[in-house]
Amino acid sequence: MINLILSISLFLNIYSLPIAMEKAPNYDKKMETVEQTEDLERINTRFFNREPVKFKKLMPGEDLAESGKGSTIYFAYANDGTPLAVVKQLPIEDSLDKQEMEDEISSLHERYFRNTKHFKVPRLIGTAEFASEEEANGYIIESIAQGKSINTLVKETGSSSGSHRYKKFQTLKHGVKKTALSFAEFHQLKSYSSYSNYYKEEFYHIKKTPFEGPYGIIHGDAHLGNIFYNPKTDKTTFIDLSFMPLSLKGAPVGVDSGKFIFTLEALCTFYGLTNAETNELRDLYIDTYLAANPKMNAELMEEYIILCYKDFSFESEGMFSSDKTDQGSFLYRFAAKKVNALSTKHA
Repeated sequence: MINLILSISLFLNIYSLPIAMEKAPNYDKKMETVEQTEDLERINTRFFNREPVKFKKLMPGEDLAESGKGSTIYFAYANDGTPLAVVKQLPIEDSLDKQEMEDEISSLHERYFRNTKHFKVPRLIGTAEFASEEEANGYIIESIAQGKSINTLVKETGSSSGSHRYKKFQTLKHGVKKTALSFAEFHQLKSYSSYSNYYKEEFYHIKKTPFEGPYGIIHGDAHLGNIFYNPKTDKTTFIDLSFMPLSLKGAPVGVDSGKFIFTLEALCTFYGLTNAETNELRDLYIDTYLAANPKMNAELMEEYIILCYKDFSFESEGMFSSDKTDQGSFLYRFAAKKVNALSTKHA
């Protein structure tokens, strides 16, 4: 018990290090109504069978967590404004592209989540592939995640004040707690004795020794934009599980919590939450997760969070500009400062 208390105390002291960073400007998700291409017309006929259906395209922007930079994202709406589905367009020019699409499709199959109480994913509506002389594209059509992303909840809290801020923060707290419960449940769905080589290769520049367990299935890209919380139903929905199939031979489950905590801390700072608010959210996630997954402990959680700091500061170097209004650049600089602060503390 004494060791546990000491490890938790060490953990909290490390992650309470003050970091002076600039705050974020206001960001809004940008959607643009687009004319139906031949592919979208085919999808409309095959899956929605109604006229007219409007398609709005998610425009890439500075908000790394919800920018749509990874692929082209459309939202399908009925004429009365009823949201129908998300349509994700992926290039399938070669076998690697097709494998990535197949991986994302397989991650939406219910067989992985049939017995989960908290961890939910969008419903797979269907898939399509269309090719022309110029290009070949695959499409994944899925239900729309209900509620708002944790990224958006952080953003709304930071831009609010007074009693309105308090209410926003309470909703954000519920979302973070539900996220912790969901991950703790998901990470215990299947137990492995080791992990696949993918993770060793992915973190070879940082992790010189084997990952510690527990090992299981993970999301693989657990940033705030991939987790939606609906306060009306108290449900979370996890999107973009394209990395999940890589963990079906085993993965260190701490990677998910590490990335979630890292992006939570960074984006709370980015959007103007106070240190006290950020610490409360971080502690809420950690306490909830550790209580729900007894195979994990505070010391291991600490190691995985530090791993994600180091991974992002290393991998992202040179990928982002020095523009202080860019979320991606901020995440890199935040991670680099965390690594530097930890190195100074332990020097």
